[in-house]
Amino acid sequence: MPYVLPVLLLAAATALILSAMYRSWRRRARGVVVTDLPALPAGSPAAPADPPVEGVYVSTTIAGRPWERVLAQGLGARSAVDIQVLPPCAGLPGGVLLTRRGARDVFIPAGTIHDVHRASGMIGKVVDTDGLVVITWQVGETLLDTGLRTRYGADRARLHDRIHSLLVATGENANPEG
Repeated sequence: MPYVLPVLLLAAATALILSAMYRSWRRRARGVVVTDLPALPAGSPAAPADPPVEGVYVSTTIAGRPWERVLAQGLGARSAVDIQVLPPCAGLPGGVLLTRRGARDVFIPAGTIHDVHRASGMIGKVVDTDGLVVITWQVGETLLDTGLRTRYGADRARLHDRIHSLLVATGENANPEG
């Protein structure tokens, strides 16, 4: 019986902390306005010329702020991913299709991509030098950085180059060195 009061106080403090964490998480999810994500255009090729690259979808953050995860539209969920770079063809825009397991797929139209570069870290993932491929793209008025980690190191440069070729095709000025 002498431990009842301390246990109740500890339980109340734990409940208060968990409640504050939940409210903070919900506020952050509403803090970044991301309109509906672009959909894969009808008539897009079902099978691109190059096979998908296996990897991990690390996260999406506000561009230039790698520690501010975007939670809206399911963009904050880390997941395994198949990455397909779809070249423009037959009047259809190209883009990058991220087929995620256990999370909503993401299509990044080529015309919304501003840059592609390599980085060593992003929220929740720090890797070897230039171990992430980061795509800077725009949804509405918001610039985002989406970080991808390829399963095999040899795929990293190939993925970067394929995405960079989309920038060249759309006339964007991107860093070719990445």
